[in-house]
Formats: sequence, C-alpha cells, structure tokens
Amino acid sequence: AQASTPYVATSDVNYRTGPGVKYYKLGSITQGTTVLVTRMVDGWYEVELEGGGVAYISSKYLVPAGSYQQPSYGSPAQDEYAAMAYSYSTGNYGYGYNYDTQYGAEQRALQECRSRDCQIVVWVMNGCLALAANDYGNIGTGWAASAYDAESNAIYDCGGGCWIAETVCTD
Repeated sequence: AQASTPYVATSDVNYRTGPGVKYYKLGSITQGTTVLVTRMVDGWYEVELEGGGVAYISSKYLVPAGSYQQPSYGSPAQDEYAAMAYSYSTGNYGYGYNYDTQYGAEQRALQECRSRDCQIVVWVMNGCLALAANDYGNIGTGWAASAYDAESNAIYDCGGGCWIAETVCTD
C-alpha cells in the first residue's frame, strides 16, 4: 500500500474520477475536511476515498494538515445561509440568501429556479457563492468568504470558456 499523507481542503472543492476538470465529478468536500493524499498527478492530488478507491482534487485547494489555518470571518450575531439551485435541462437557476437555516435558503433557491428538475448545486454559511456557465452546458460552482474568491472558484470548477451567471453573498 502507498503511504498517505493528511491534507486539508482550503475551500469547498470537487473530487473527480481523474486528474483534471474534464473528468467526471464524483462529489465534493467542504472546507476544513481532511483527506489522505497518496500522490500527485499533473497538478492534482490522488486521494483515498472512504470505503476504498481513489479520486482526484486540484492541488490548489489542499494544504498539508499541519499548515491549515481555519479562516476567521468574524462572528456574526447570527449565521446566515445562501444556496443556489440549477436545472440541467433548462439552464434555469435560483437562489436564496440571508436565511437563518440552510434549509430555508435551499427552499427559496428551488422555488426561484422554476424547473421541475432543479437541484441545489452550492450553499454557504456566512459567505459568498457563485455560479459559472459556458456555451456547452457546463456549469461550475464556488463559495468563499469573498465574492471574488467564490467567482474564481466557480470559473475554475466550470472548465473553459465560462462566465459568472450569478454571485450571491450573505450579509
């Protein structure tokens, strides 16, 4: 077995079947999640999945566990949630923000999306989220403390030729 090293995600990030955005997205991990890295492949870390198997995460979003600093966004009087929903069949999207629960923000996003197949594609607590798209039907999502970083993450997640369709921040 290969030696594995603990790394921590510096933001929400997708993991994929291969080392690049052209590979199928298997899922995502949240900021602060620790993963076990086995090796580097073309700028992507190969990570062990729970229950066996491997996936790939861009090395831009992982740092060695010992060097990770939990970001501090101040302490708002109350946590605020935002969420975005997207329909892959129509391209419609909707969002909800400044809700005191994740559920509330997600329900508003689904309601605003106005398509039967809308699904939640990204959510955030006390931060910003962004949706990027391109002419080929690809989308990307991102979230971060700032709108700029959320948009950068969404553009990266989307792949090539993408633009920002929407950005939403909590208060």
